[in-house]
Amino acid sequence: MEYKVHDQLDPLFETASLLLLCAQGDPRFVREETIRHLSEFGLDGEAFYSRNGKAYDKYFRVFAQNQKLEPGDEELLQGSYAIFFMRVLPFLQDQSQLERRDWDAQRLTEVCIHACGIYFEEEGEPPTGQAAGDARALMEFVRKTSLDEADRWRAFELLCDPRPSFLRMAALLERNLPAQKKAQQAVAKPLEALIGRMGTDPMRLGGAYFVKKPEDVACVWPSLAVAFGLLIADEICYCGLLCEPLMELSQSKGEADQMLAARLKALGDKTRLAIMDELARRGGSYNAELAQALGLTPATISHHLDLLLTAGLLEMRQEDKRIYCSVKERAVEEAAEALRRRFGGQENRTGKT
Repeated sequence: MEYKVHDQLDPLFETASLLLLCAQGDPRFVREETIRHLSEFGLDGEAFYSRNGKAYDKYFRVFAQNQKLEPGDEELLQGSYAIFFMRVLPFLQDQSQLERRDWDAQRLTEVCIHACGIYFEEEGEPPTGQAAGDARALMEFVRKTSLDEADRWRAFELLCDPRPSFLRMAALLERNLPAQKKAQQAVAKPLEALIGRMGTDPMRLGGAYFVKKPEDVACVWPSLAVAFGLLIADEICYCGLLCEPLMELSQSKGEADQMLAARLKALGDKTRLAIMDELARRGGSYNAELAQALGLTPATISHHLDLLLTAGLLEMRQEDKRIYCSVKERAVEEAAEALRRRFGGQENRTGKT
């Protein structure tokens, strides 16, 4: 499949992502968390952020200064609502629905079920047709998710009557699109350079590091809000504009030791080792399934998967409306070979056999 590469940011996606970032904390907190996250897998997070993150930092700060929130908006940016908020974006944008208010109730429920199925479903098929409007079927569907009890009730209420939440989501986005535009204008010059660096074949990066089947991607949007990785939603890939310099560490001879250290550090945790074991045993799995198998929360699994993905040890694919992760055998073999060359004996260091 050939994919379309956009040479500009997606305003709706950027606005939603920035709103969610702001909900996590002020710009200083997010900066510190980003550096901590980078440092967690062996990089010099402070140095990398100082060298590459100035545009991202300014972009976020300008948006945070200009965002407009009303009472109750914070609820849309927390827990299960936050996931739905991101997942309904294709509906609001691709169908030109953002300015409309005459949405069909059943269609809204189907959009929410689709979002819930991608991220939370553990087993079984989601309700469709008449069952999508049946409270019992919806409750049973929500009951099978990996959400905690409070979020299950919120998800159930959203599925039963999604229109009020969709109206609030649309209003929140419309109200904050000007803030995103102002933030983008503030970093126009470095943003142009970053998008130019991404080029016309950004999935060379995804195919090399993250995405097992990049041919399943229909279009790619650059993203500065989600700057340090790739996010796949259905056939859309949002490619972080700071992902490439981060991943280039593994290709730079001068920083090969740093990437090896990052991979070893990523593996130097019993939870991440358990995740790698489970993925190797299953041949791949998704968040909720891993959480159930290992007795952990989906949020904990997501955190550890992010670290393993950023270290280049996993790859992703989309299958049956879920995002699957699997062990990237080549990366594991490269790490093992690097260790063997370094510590495998005098003959390996001298090149003798």
